[in-house]
Amino acid sequence: MLYLIGGAPRSGKTTLARRMLAEHGVPYFSIDTLIASLASAQPEIGMRVSDPAPKRMEIVWPTIRKVASDVLQSGDDLLLEGDVLLPKHLVEFGHSSHAGIKACFIGYADVDPVKKLRAIREHVAAGIDWTEELDDARLLNLIGELRAFSECLRRECCHYKIPYFDGSVCFASAISEAKTYLHSPAQLNHLHAPPSRQSSLRFP
Repeated sequence: MLYLIGGAPRSGKTTLARRMLAEHGVPYFSIDTLIASLASAQPEIGMRVSDPAPKRMEIVWPTIRKVASDVLQSGDDLLLEGDVLLPKHLVEFGHSSHAGIKACFIGYADVDPVKKLRAIREHVAAGIDWTEELDDARLLNLIGELRAFSECLRRECCHYKIPYFDGSVCFASAISEAKTYLHSPAQLNHLHAPPSRQSSLRFP
């Protein structure tokens, strides 16, 4: 089974991936690791870790697509997670009809920015945490941008009928619901955007 998790930074993608590994033995690979490695080893490709997600995905998507295709052909289990994954990429694999793919997105479209800032400061990621390089004002501004990104994801997921889980109110519940969905045998439409807002979507 190929598992794909996309979503805004600090939405819980890696937390979810680690729970899938710990509780169900599903190995995972962070696309961020691939991006950082390529940016360091091949500077001539013109990609930086700090580049916007669409630019990074444009460069790494051929590699990710090949990895995903090989996993599907082999029948092995692998979970790929990263903020560069977008709903339109899942459509390439026929997400809605392919029995070998389970995918979802996580975001925080309705979160209170100040509360999200506090949560990020209280739960620093192990190792190097990029949020520590930002002062509160810059991080608060970024949270506003990521709320907008989450809203775009939510509407795009609704458009393509891909499960989206929002952790604005309760981070833990969103992760738990997403894990239950990924490990369940059935497909699920866990969508949170009215049909009238499904068109003319643009990602920041």
